[in-house]
Amino acid sequence: MRKGKSIIVIGGSNSVKPSGWTKELANRAVWASDGYALRNLSAGANSSLMGLSRLIEGPLPQPDENPVVVWEYAINDVVNLGYEDRMTCEVLLANVERIVRECLHRGLAFVPLVLREHDALTGDLAANYYAGLARLFAHYDLVVADATERLLALVDGSAEALYSDPLHFRARRPSRTIANCVIRAVQEARPPASVPPLHLERDVSHVFLDRFEGVERRTFTNSLLSIDYHMVGEGPALADPLEVDARLLGVAGLCYLRAGPIAVMARRNTVHLMTSPRAGKINPQLRLVPVESLLGEGLPVPAGARVGVQYSGAVRSHAASNFLPSRPGQQLEAKFGLQGLLLEVPAAPPEQLEAVPQQG
Repeated sequence: MRKGKSIIVIGGSNSVKPSGWTKELANRAVWASDGYALRNLSAGANSSLMGLSRLIEGPLPQPDENPVVVWEYAINDVVNLGYEDRMTCEVLLANVERIVRECLHRGLAFVPLVLREHDALTGDLAANYYAGLARLFAHYDLVVADATERLLALVDGSAEALYSDPLHFRARRPSRTIANCVIRAVQEARPPASVPPLHLERDVSHVFLDRFEGVERRTFTNSLLSIDYHMVGEGPALADPLEVDARLLGVAGLCYLRAGPIAVMARRNTVHLMTSPRAGKINPQLRLVPVESLLGEGLPVPAGARVGVQYSGAVRSHAASNFLPSRPGQQLEAKFGLQGLLLEVPAAPPEQLEAVPQQG
């Protein structure tokens, strides 16, 4: 194995905790002595679709840097199961496969880090999702980092001792155990196998559009990220047209406590999305607002069409956050910082696809 790897982490809130497993990972001497580098692109309170968006929107390491993508969105996906009528197990597994195939096309090694929230460790919650993950990762011949058995061994099988709340792991021993599991998997990591997709009807690639007309460009920076965005006004923000037919999977942006409904249009196709934050009083919060939560699939964007985004009307207090000091029926100024659009386009299949064995 060549020394040194460039590690890109895409995950939920367990991957951004100041004392979490990514901090343990960054502190390990092996990373410094062997030339390892860690880049954390995680964003909590989102599903795997945010991980795809974060992965493709920015520059990636060069092949000679031995890039490895570590995915940690299983707990977040489980939370999204049933959150909206259309967020089914099949939809969520398809989003994970989109990330896997993006790594396949780009030649990136991929390590799934499978963490389970408290109820899933002790019961049958989302059993179909986790079983689907296992089949998906086996299909692509991936090295999986699953710390479940080692975590339970730490506490003699008592899952309650692992968590600070039902969704988040405690610091120190659990975080160190998860980091050790990731280190072992990263050292053996490889790109996904060139096989046909399991959950997608066709092979796909993805585009992140962040250029718009008619809006002012600003920059948002905090301790976790720095992004350019456009504050959506009354008029539509128009994106550059695509040269091929595509599907809009989601809209990325800064969601404020004063949640505002936005209309996303592509010729005669329109969908209305609510842009409220998903976690507590974080204001603003970076979110990938999924179109599929309403449609069950992406919004069709014909070749040559320009996607437009604008407010679809003033929001009233009964539809806004409970944290807002407002009277029933009072109109509020809604805010949404549009970062970009996540679109799916056809992709040329790999040169050689291995045959998929038939299930007996």
